[in-house]
Amino acid sequence: VNCREAVRLLKLLEVLSSDKLPPREKKTKMRVHKVAIINQALEYIKDKGVKLVGIGPEEICDGNKKLTLGMIWTIILRFAIQDISVEELSAKEGLLLWCQRKTHPYKNVNVQNFHTSFKDGL
Repeated sequence: VNCREAVRLLKLLEVLSSDKLPPREKKTKMRVHKVAIINQALEYIKDKGVKLVGIGPEEICDGNKKLTLGMIWTIILRFAIQDISVEELSAKEGLLLWCQRKTHPYKNVNVQNFHTSFKDGL
């Protein structure tokens, strides 16, 4: 997500949350409009009780990959997998179990967590 894809972020939130977000600005060619759209998305996320620490609309608009990936992971965790329950596990634990099962046949792949196990890109 960056300035060019600001509207896609709102669409992603609408799809994952099943909510209809307020109408967006019609003009999105100027950076200021795109920052406003991203800010609208971040406010929606905040209103849903999701904490995005250190992530502002300007960083997303400027294409900061680390913050953008962190934001997308948080959105997916909150809206797509939070309510999943696998074998009495939380959604995050269930997703980790799924990753472990899917990667088990591969040599030299040992998924233990979402932090260090994915640092090398698998």
